[in-house]
Amino acid sequence: MRDRNRVPVVFAVGFILLLTATGSAQRNNPFSANPDTRNVQARVQRPEPEPVVITSVVEQRAIIPAATTDADPTRTYKVAPGDTLYIVLANAPNASGYYSVRADGSIDFPLAGDGPNVQGMNTGEIERSLSSDIKLYRDAHLQVTVREFGSHKINVTGLVERNGERFLQREAMPLFTVKADVGVNAWARNVTITHASGSKETHDLRDIRTDDVLVCAGDVIEFAK
Repeated sequence: MRDRNRVPVVFAVGFILLLTATGSAQRNNPFSANPDTRNVQARVQRPEPEPVVITSVVEQRAIIPAATTDADPTRTYKVAPGDTLYIVLANAPNASGYYSVRADGSIDFPLAGDGPNVQGMNTGEIERSLSSDIKLYRDAHLQVTVREFGSHKINVTGLVERNGERFLQREAMPLFTVKADVGVNAWARNVTITHASGSKETHDLRDIRTDDVLVCAGDVIEFAK
């Protein structure tokens, strides 16, 4: 009789233990739909993003080496016969003055030897050449400028207010500078450029790109209808 009473008690205790274990499992289950269960969040360690360096346009330009002026004919001038130079020598003020470039490309500058040749040089090259040729002074300081441009001649004809010879102050100059100087007639529609080599090119004055056409020494420029 005592054994029969023990069976229901053991069964009840086992059932209670089963319910307890099931509830604990549900509370620890992160995928349980029970709103009373613990909210478990998985944490993923993400790598820190690398810093992004932005280089401005100005900084990029600063890295690019500047082109020399000799590479751009509109920014340089090479001296030739017919030009007049003004030379300042800091060591000897009395030697400063105007010097004409002679037909053979030389100038009468005795301190630098017997007729130093300056043809085909820009002013910076002339300064360095004369400084190295001057023997009287150990460290000669020179400054050379072109005061009269008389070698790079062009000829302008046709429908303009001021035709005739003009002298360029660069190895090449855009056509719009010539147009501004000679005063092109409103009736002009075309311009023909005859180069020293004999070749010709004709451009429409109504095309804005024509203003950027380069004119060189020896060219003959004709403005026409």
